[in-house]
Amino acid sequence: MSHKIEITLDKGTYDKLANKAGKGSIEKYVRKLVMSHAMTTTTAVKAKKVVRYSTGILELDKVLGGGFILGSTILLGAPRGSGKSSMLLQACDGFAQDGRKAFFASAEMTQDRLLAYAKRLGIKNVNIGLSCDPMGINVEDLFEDVLRNGRRGTKATLLVIDSLQTSFVSDVKGDIGNPAQMNAVINMVSSFAQKEQVAVVVIGHIGKAGDYLGSAKMKFLVDCLLRMDIKWVFNKGKLPMDSMVREISTEKNRQGRSDITSLVELTDTGIKTPSVKAMRMLDTVKK
Repeated sequence: MSHKIEITLDKGTYDKLANKAGKGSIEKYVRKLVMSHAMTTTTAVKAKKVVRYSTGILELDKVLGGGFILGSTILLGAPRGSGKSSMLLQACDGFAQDGRKAFFASAEMTQDRLLAYAKRLGIKNVNIGLSCDPMGINVEDLFEDVLRNGRRGTKATLLVIDSLQTSFVSDVKGDIGNPAQMNAVINMVSSFAQKEQVAVVVIGHIGKAGDYLGSAKMKFLVDCLLRMDIKWVFNKGKLPMDSMVREISTEKNRQGRSDITSLVELTDTGIKTPSVKAMRMLDTVKK
């Protein structure tokens, strides 16, 4: 397929090209430059390979498109009590293998509670750093902690922030959790992820109405937008019952498909592929 390209040159540029073209025509010289640039760009794109690192959770890898990508920012939205923190703590364990390190920062849980979660999940990985501050997560201080720990040894290349609603940027006006703060946090997280080549997962809350708590703008600032929902069992005449099955879906993915949905089961020992019993519970809904 051929394409016609029209290029307008000012006199100065025309004279420079005429000198470089020599005895040949300017048209042929410009065509050669354009084709050379197109071939270089195509070669560069083909040579770039996206490397993904497994989370250790098959269904989470599936919705991510194969695993975490260093330099990317992921926003995971989920309602309270859905098991999102447990899942990402487990994902840190799956990622932090073969010399890699992960860091989990939380303002939603105390360190004792987070350690209790890790014990229940059977996580004894020394390559996972933990940070808990009930007063909120200052993302600038958090990034400095990650880099400082990296200067002492291997830098963590996976960072989990729990949560967006409890994080803040010090020089941005407004209370923690307001739209301006959340946009600033996502902006700073995205810049840090790209500059330091760290995969960053930010946990966000979903309200009762099913919407992300925050501004719509933040969805456009991330590379991947995931959602986790509780699968309820509705029996006639009874209160809804939690099936312990969670649906994880991809709503946006710049490095993969955005129409993938997976089911996982929240168990006492972590996130797993749903058991036959759990799936049967979803199928036996009484009208």
